[in-house]
Amino acid sequence: MYYPFLFILLILLVLIYRRYVPVPGVPSRVPEYSDSAQKVAIVDLRDYHISAKNPVGGAMPLPVAYLKREIGGITSKNVHLIVSDKLERNLGIRMMRENGFKVTAYTCVK
Repeated sequence: MYYPFLFILLILLVLIYRRYVPVPGVPSRVPEYSDSAQKVAIVDLRDYHISAKNPVGGAMPLPVAYLKREIGGITSKNVHLIVSDKLERNLGIRMMRENGFKVTAYTCVK
């Protein structure tokens, strides 16, 4: 009798968890030029209009909305993420980990 309600509640809890609960073990730091020497791909998850106004040198622009579709274009398995808010950070880290990438760090750029 309560099974549909519980199922919907479970789905909502999973969605809230994926978006708003921080991912542990990923430090916040500024990307270094030595990252490219260590085969760390810098991926800019901000929207195109935001990343075009404030570009990060050497970063691959790939908004979080297109991440699932274009994730095959990332050559390195070690990734440093450039994000604009906590939501992009959480979704980006989780999607990258689900696809076999190791997120070494992230940078939040306003």
